[in-house]
This record gives sequence, C-alpha cells and structure tokens, in this order.
Amino acid sequence: MKRLIKSLIAILILGFIAGAIIVATLPVLISTDALRLRVAQQISAWTGYSAELKQAPILTFFPRPRASFGSVVLSGLHDQGKSEFMSAEQVVIDLSLWDALFGKISFAETQLINPRFNIGEPVIDTAQFIHSLSTSDGRLGTAIRAEKQLQAGENSDPILNQRSAQPFGKIIIRNGSLTYKRFGSDRDEEITAINATVDWPNTKSVFSLRGNAVWNNENTNFDLRSPDALKLIAGGDSTINASIQAKPLSLSFNGKANLSENYHFEGQINANTPEPSSALAWLGLAMPVRAANMGAITAEAKITNQQQRIVFSDIMMEAKSGVVKGTLEMVTGQKTPQISGTLAFQQLDLSALITAFIPLPQSYYSLENYSGYHRDQLTFGDMINTNFMQNLELDLRLSAQNAVAGPIKLNNIAAAIQINAARANFDIGDAKAFKGTIATNVSITRDLNGANGELRFNATDIDSIELLKAIDLDNALISARGNISLSLKAPLKNWSQLAQNASGAVSLNLSNGQFKGFDLQDFIKQIQSKQFFALQKTSDKNLNFNRLDIKANIADGVATLDAADIQTTSGLIKLVGIVPLTSRSLALSGVLTLPEIISDPGSEQNKPENSGFAGNRILQFFVGGSWDRPFISASTQ
Repeated sequence: MKRLIKSLIAILILGFIAGAIIVATLPVLISTDALRLRVAQQISAWTGYSAELKQAPILTFFPRPRASFGSVVLSGLHDQGKSEFMSAEQVVIDLSLWDALFGKISFAETQLINPRFNIGEPVIDTAQFIHSLSTSDGRLGTAIRAEKQLQAGENSDPILNQRSAQPFGKIIIRNGSLTYKRFGSDRDEEITAINATVDWPNTKSVFSLRGNAVWNNENTNFDLRSPDALKLIAGGDSTINASIQAKPLSLSFNGKANLSENYHFEGQINANTPEPSSALAWLGLAMPVRAANMGAITAEAKITNQQQRIVFSDIMMEAKSGVVKGTLEMVTGQKTPQISGTLAFQQLDLSALITAFIPLPQSYYSLENYSGYHRDQLTFGDMINTNFMQNLELDLRLSAQNAVAGPIKLNNIAAAIQINAARANFDIGDAKAFKGTIATNVSITRDLNGANGELRFNATDIDSIELLKAIDLDNALISARGNISLSLKAPLKNWSQLAQNASGAVSLNLSNGQFKGFDLQDFIKQIQSKQFFALQKTSDKNLNFNRLDIKANIADGVATLDAADIQTTSGLIKLVGIVPLTSRSLALSGVLTLPEIISDPGSEQNKPENSGFAGNRILQFFVGGSWDRPFISASTQ
C-alpha cells in the first residue's frame, strides 16, 4: 500500500512538472504569427468582412488563456472601394489551449476594447442591413441562407439544420462608439460609451443583448432578447422582448416581429416619460407641432405595423389631466406623416391643443439639450406661424367629458382636427357651455400668397352671465338666456394686427331677461339733468326686458352696430354706433322711447283697463367709456 501511495504521489508530481513545462513552453509552441493569421481568417469567415490584425498577439495564461490583439480593423468592399466597418484598439479572445496547439481557434468569449463601429446606411434601413449579412461569405451568412431554405421548405433538412446551427459565443464591448447617419440626413450621429454584452451560444439558441450607452447626451440602458433570432434575421417571425430606459423616456415592447422586406411587428408597447416634448426631442423625431406641456405620462397600447402603416389600438394613457383612451394610425415613409384616429379624454385643454399647432405670441420653446432640437420650432414675438400645415396630415376625432379653453369650461364635447398642406380645420361640433350648447369652427387656408383664418361661433340657449364672465366682464349688467352667432375672417400675419384686420358679423338674441342693478327711473332722471354719469349697478333695482337683439358688422378692428334693440316692460331702447375691439371702448348713440299713459277721467278709480297711450316720450343719450365701465351723457342732438 505504501508503494502504491508513493507511486501516485510521484505521478502527480511528474504531471505537475509536465504541466508547468507545457505552460512554460506554450509561447514557443504557439506561433504568434500563425495565431494572428488564424484569428484573422476565422473572423473573416464568420463575419464576411476582411479582418486586419496589425499587431502580433500578446498571450497570457493566467487566470485563463487569452490572446490580445492590438489595432484590429474590419472592412468590407463595395462599389466605391474599401469601407471600414469596425476598428478596435484591442481585441481579447479566450483561447482553448488544446485547440490553439492544433491550429484551431474558438470564440467562446471575445472582448472588444474601445471599438468604433461605422454604419454607412441609415440605421432604420433594417432590410438592407440584413440583406448584407445574408449575402456575405461568412459563416453567419451561411447560417442565414440555410435558415431561409428551411423556412421555404415543408420538411426539415438535416444538412441545412447543421449549416444553420453555428457556434457564436459571447461578445463583450467595452467603451465602444457607433457612428451612423439618420435617415434623410447627411449629418453623422454618434452613440458613445457603449458597454454591452452580446450572448448567443449558437445561432439556434436564445440571443440577448444587454448594456448601456450615452445617446443624445443621456445615459441609456437597453435590453433585447429573442428566442429565435436566426429565424428573425432570415425573414421569419420571432418573439422579441426589448426595452430602452433613459431619463426622458422608458420604453418596452413585447411581441412578434418580422424583418423581411415585407417587415411587420405586433405586440404590446409600454412607455412613460416625465415630459413628452423632451422624450420626442431625445429620440430625434421631427415634431411637426409643438408638444404641449402635458407633464408626466404613462401609456400602453397594442401596436401593429405593416410596412409603412402603424396602428396603436387600445390606447390607455394616464396624464395629469386624466385618462386618455383611443386608437391612432400613422402612415410613414412619405414627405409628411399622416395620422388619424379617435381619442377620448377625461379632461382636455383646448388652449394647449391649439397652441401645439399655432404658437401664441412671445412663446418660447427650447430643447437645446437634445439633438432633436431645431431652430425653426422656436417662435418669438408677433408672427403667426402656420408652418405646421406643411409638416403634417392629420385627421383626429376627439371627445372629452370635461374641457377648458382658457377661462371657459365645457362638458361632453365632440371635436375634430383635420390638417393638410392647404387647409386646417379645428371643429367643436357640440359641447355644453355657459349652461347651453356651443359649436365652433376655426379654419385656416394657406397658399402661395399666405394664410387666412376664419372663425365661426354659435351658441344656443346660453346664460349671458356665464358668457360675460368668461370674457372678463364680472360686473355684467345683463342676465338672460339666448343665442349668439359670430363669424370672423382675417389674414394670418401678425398677432398684433389680427383684430384690426378682422372682418365679419355678430348677432345676439336674448329673451326674458334683466338688466341687473339697473334703475330706469334714476337713469331717466340723470339724463334729464344733463349730467355725465357712470352706469353702475344698484343693489335693489332691476329692469326686466322681453327681447334684446343686436346685429353688428366687424371691420378694421371695430364693431359697427347696425341695430341694437331692447324691448322692456317700460319702453324701447335703441342703440347705434361703434365698439372698438382692441381698446374695449364704447361710442354709441341711444334713444329711449317711453310710452306716456293717460287715464280716462270718467273711469271708475282710473282702472288700468280704461287707460290708453297718449304718445311717446323720447330721450336721447350717448354711451362712452369702456365695456366694463360705461359712462352716459345726454345727447346734444
């Protein structure tokens, strides 16, 4: 037994010595020039790109065998000559000692140190990129072509299965960068500080890509996983789970995709952003309209894409204004994007919606922190900007339980927005407001001579007090219900000249109302005294009227009253004159006609039924001052 133990110890010692000798002599046994050549051949065979390893490898064996290559370049040939796809300061490959001794190289794990990738075509041209992979002479190209043949055939072919199942391994990218050109632009875009791991044991196994980078000045984490990536690359359908997370936006997709020439995908998309405008700018998406300040948004939807048509269905979006539901469809790949659909809001800010298309004066929109920033999206000063019409085609149907338009509150609205290069329409077909119903339309036409706008507003059975409060006349005298119709047209050049250049007409018809706090007898007495006085409310007096009818034409910033008749229980008031719109002043001439009643002296106790009209008493006066503080004086005529 002692001899056996001694023999085993001797064998172990000899084995250790032999191993040490082999490890010590490995740098001699393995030719670095031969290794460099073999690695270059293997990389070329795998990728289909020409591999150039400019320096001899440095071999290390602890803690594990590795070969380190400095200054590595991958390039391909095209019609214009040689094109560099990747250059790396260093490439580190894990080695199998046994394979290396016999001239074989395996790529179980490869590290790319400070690599620089260059994609000459737009990154969104996925079909062209995959086509270049599938037609390459490398093993990946062979695997893709074999998988395409398997998809085309009804039965599996053992030889094709073998060709399509190729070992791939793990690639670790350390501090890399990627340069590409955005579609439709000659400007180079760059993703920097890429640290990522591609894990794909073989082309028939699960593919995963995880890592982080700096994109458009934001630290970004990304994760992509597909259980059958080769099938996807070869033009088949495959499940995809993808996510991207950055400060402006978190986005995830779970579904199926097809990357063939007739590419399509469908699945569930989830997104959340602290501010949509910053998210769109960070993505570098051209914004045909200003994104309103909507605050944080969380959204989910089913997404389906077929070529250049994207449909978002079952949209559920939560914002500070409430929940939004609906469906949207986008058509891309044309000069202007086309968007259509229906959206239902709990709360809708109509002012923010309109100003998303037409920036108001002195508005400022700054996204200089993001690469998607464009100076033509900034609006300063007085110009009315209608450029959105040439950047977008839109057909949206909107509804909302509650809505606001500045100080105006609306309920149960049904609205529509239709935009093309020549015309834009903003319609509220039906809404509850001012305790009645309203309908309004804003339309813009645009041609080579400029843009023109038209406003139509109709209100039915509304409360005058509610309306006057909305236009900042809290001390309004009139309380009644009735109808209003307004139409205006104007060239859209400058905000400051809009009112002066407007033309149109307005009519107002109210019935069975009151002039709140109006003392007719005191009004008559003041006029007869020839005094100049302010028309003010009194606490205990009201003047009832049966009808109030106003018709006016608007031109050059002035409303001219053609007729303004007030039929009261005590007489008739008629007004004519002008109302400058910009100064909110008044310049009106008025006539008060009071019927004089006489009694039959022979009647019993002068009963009213025996009374009659003896004639009319007429008082003339002038109305000046402002809308909210009118002044009255006796007329000199």
